[in-house]
Amino acid sequence: MSAAKNVTANFAVGYTLTVSKTGTGTGSVSSSPAGIDCGSTCSANFASGTVITLSPVVSGSNLFTGWSGDCTGTGTCSVTMSAAQNVTANFAVGYALTVSKTGTGTGSVTSSPAGIDCGSTCTTNVTSGTSVTLTATATGTNLFTGWSGDCTGTGTCSVSMSAAKNVTANFAVGYTLTVSKTGAGTGSVTSSPAGIDCGSTCSANFASGTVITLSPVVSGSNLFTGWSGACTGTGACSVTMSAAKSVSANFATQFVLTVSKTGTGTGSVSSSPAGIDCGSTCTTNVTSGTSVTLTATATGTNLFTGWSGDCTGTGTCSVSMSAAKNVTANFAVGYTLTVSKTGAGTGSVSSSPAGIDCGSTCTTNVTSGTSVTLTATATGTNLFTGWSGDCTGTGTCSISMSAAKNVTANFAVGYTLTVSKTGTGTGSVSSSPAGIDCGSTCSANFASGTVITLSPVVSGSNLFTGWSGACTGTGACSVTMSAAKASAPTLPLNLS
Repeated sequence: MSAAKNVTANFAVGYTLTVSKTGTGTGSVSSSPAGIDCGSTCSANFASGTVITLSPVVSGSNLFTGWSGDCTGTGTCSVTMSAAQNVTANFAVGYALTVSKTGTGTGSVTSSPAGIDCGSTCTTNVTSGTSVTLTATATGTNLFTGWSGDCTGTGTCSVSMSAAKNVTANFAVGYTLTVSKTGAGTGSVTSSPAGIDCGSTCSANFASGTVITLSPVVSGSNLFTGWSGACTGTGACSVTMSAAKSVSANFATQFVLTVSKTGTGTGSVSSSPAGIDCGSTCTTNVTSGTSVTLTATATGTNLFTGWSGDCTGTGTCSVSMSAAKNVTANFAVGYTLTVSKTGAGTGSVSSSPAGIDCGSTCTTNVTSGTSVTLTATATGTNLFTGWSGDCTGTGTCSISMSAAKNVTANFAVGYTLTVSKTGTGTGSVSSSPAGIDCGSTCSANFASGTVITLSPVVSGSNLFTGWSGACTGTGACSVTMSAAKASAPTLPLNLS
């Protein structure tokens, strides 16, 4: 006191702010302006009108779960001291959920409830007992290949927070495989491993290095005609995903070609291009617009008698597949007709209906029940001397084909006997055996060695005056046919 002094003491109305802590977790509360540090000091007096901001401070992995009393919510608590105030801070036990990412690919992980966005935030504290669902999302064409740690599999990861948990999301570099379908036909494409079902899904991402096998699945009678792009051919398509790949599956419209066989006989039908071998396979699917040639082959002595349905005739059958086609091959039981030729002479045998031209063709198969007429024709001066076997006589041979038949045509060497008439009279010459009736027929062929007797027949009062040539005299003329012969009877005019 070096002089007189004056001091004033200022008193303000004050109110008590009381902070409590509840819950299974641990933490503290501090205030601004200072006064509360709850921790140690959970009650303080503040001047009326003062605005107090309370902040929770959690311990370790515990969690502040909210205010009650004169504050609510989970943010900072602002209290205006117009009266005594009471605030409770609620703390819960929490555990750390840590998410890691591995692999050559990129992606992110999010959580529900929020807290993980990894991307940026890969660790969060979660209230004990909370179930957290993690979702992995690959970037672009990259792939999420699965969880490890406290989750497995490739779906979402569900973690119950009964302790600290660690989960790793694995991402791989991926490439896009795109499948397209071309052509007028319909079908689908599937993949192994799964991903492509085209059908509906014609594009999928696969991890780098994955070998994808694509398989075509045709619809109905349509046809898979081959791959283009990253695969070729008509077999399975194998693609190694070292980059983005594109494959086209080509499908064509098809129609069904059905071949039937009828009749009492047996045989087979084959096709070009292959597909029908009927025999065993009588139905095949053929690409629209294809021309198919069918060939019928009878079994053994059986006969192919012709086509019906979408083909006719007895040759090959050509079918253009603009629609489903039905063709019937008709087979009949057949028997073999065999013709032989014997004798020193030459000649030929022909048949009606055609088949034998013997000459060249001495055997043919004939439909059962058919009547075949054989005609023998001698060559030059040679003579047909008759049939043996299943025919006899010297006329045409008629055979009903109820079984295999054998016929022999006999030909002999022949020579020509020529008779001429001279003189002023009239008459005729006949022969035994028959052949000459000269009259009309003055030349005939006879088998070598045949003895021919010629007899003159005078007309009216004319006279036969004798033979010349191969015969002489006025008696009967006997000629042995060892060569061509000529005789000339003389018939002078009767003048009496």
